[in-house]
Amino acid sequence: MMNLAIRTVSLFMFCLCNLYLAAQQYPVSTLFGNNLIQTNPAMTGAVYKHSANVIWRGAGTASPNLPYPTTLWANYAYRMDKINSGIGISYRYDAWGAQKRNTALLSYAYHIPIKSLYLSIGASAGINTLNVDYSGLIFGEPVPEPQFNPVFTADFGLALHHEKWNVGLSMTQLNNPTFRAKNIPGSYNLAPQFWLFADYRFNMGEKWSLTPRVQLVADRINLTTNIQVLATRKEKFWFGIGMKNTFGNDPYFIISPMVGYDIKGKFRIGYAANISSVPDAFTHNHMTSEVVLSFLMK
Repeated sequence: MMNLAIRTVSLFMFCLCNLYLAAQQYPVSTLFGNNLIQTNPAMTGAVYKHSANVIWRGAGTASPNLPYPTTLWANYAYRMDKINSGIGISYRYDAWGAQKRNTALLSYAYHIPIKSLYLSIGASAGINTLNVDYSGLIFGEPVPEPQFNPVFTADFGLALHHEKWNVGLSMTQLNNPTFRAKNIPGSYNLAPQFWLFADYRFNMGEKWSLTPRVQLVADRINLTTNIQVLATRKEKFWFGIGMKNTFGNDPYFIISPMVGYDIKGKFRIGYAANISSVPDAFTHNHMTSEVVLSFLMK
């Protein structure tokens, strides 16, 4: 009876985590312009000859027993002009509450020249892992934590690239991978995510440019809109504002001021503050921070 009770509590906690994870399957970065390879593989090698980006996002935690809520994105892409292709690698680490996820992907894109622009077709494939740790949530009698094998995941995307604008459509987790617990009943499904992005750069004299951009992501539950406007001076100093809305079972609104600087046209440092209308489920905070470091070479 005791063993059955422990397993029942473990399954209950796993189901509670699943309810939260449904809204956190694919974190949306505010600084997504530096992270397009991870949501649309067609952007692999599309803009720069070499492109390396690291983005970190974090927030304070509500309990010393819970891990610090963190998301880390890292990617590198290389354009091979002789064969009109781009290859890349990307990694994402996401820790929220009791769960930690790791995603590693290899991506390839083929670029088809069309007059002053080109059409890019890309795909990526890799491994997704999920770990659950109840130590910060359970007190008293320990319960077995669900254990999962890694699952295969695949993405597909299309994009049009021009010197002044980009637009793309993609689908991540298209194979609908499912984590199945080995030691308790239960599973966690990674639903397909549909992405649309677009941006356009308006030159405003010799020193300034203005770039509005938008990113939409939808699954079977939620729709998230990410709309931003960035102003850039002398292709170095940039700043802007973003507004993010999520509609669905867990609606919220985020406003994001951001600022950054490009050094010698190769190195980028940037910061964005995400001020939310509701605190995160595992924090007391209404604000998270994002920092980006990049190496970019055309």
